[in-house]
Amino acid sequence: MMDENRVFPAFATPILNITWPDAETVNTELSQVVVQRAPTSASDQTPAQAWRSTDDLLHWGGPAINELIGWIQYAVEQLGQAITAHPPAVDHRLQFFAWADVFAPGGYEPVHDTAAYTWSGVYFADPGDAPASSNIDDTDLSGVLQLQDPRLGVGGCAVPGDQIGQPILIRPQAGRMLVFPGWLPRMTHPYRGTRPRIAIGFNADYVPVDGAAEQRDNRRPD
Repeated sequence: MMDENRVFPAFATPILNITWPDAETVNTELSQVVVQRAPTSASDQTPAQAWRSTDDLLHWGGPAINELIGWIQYAVEQLGQAITAHPPAVDHRLQFFAWADVFAPGGYEPVHDTAAYTWSGVYFADPGDAPASSNIDDTDLSGVLQLQDPRLGVGGCAVPGDQIGQPILIRPQAGRMLVFPGWLPRMTHPYRGTRPRIAIGFNADYVPVDGAAEQRDNRRPD
């Protein structure tokens, strides 16, 4: 029930922001594995966007991938538990899909969502480097992840100086992981560094334990 005589936040969107400690070894190995699979020719990449691997990254094998699997599962489970009043049903399990994105200079992602999935997230293995320009400050958006307010018409009742409807800006840092609902709109600002910016994206769903995994052929992995 709503309490009287106070202002309270409503319709919150759960977002988990965690930075894994001592992730240097994992990030180095992940970056090496991804770069080995990424195309070396610019003609093999989507113009002005990012190269994307297949969505079976969690099956590539190796110590770094195995560590990443544990991190993703832990983070998604923590977020799910944070928004439920009761333990999740034991007749369901989490199913994951993950891929690598490699951003060359100029690479970006347009606004999109993955509403077909329960959870989505990103892990920054290598945030790249700062643009070469000497005029860069903390407001520069090179490679920044932007999370949009998903509510329709949220800016229609503007109060001067209010923060309602403002996007959340996440500057990539090595070892940082974000998890959020799949329906949350997001984008990546154009990357203007020189070293490849490497991120691992993932989606998660709850599927019946005894049932066959739902087919995903008609769904984009991102």
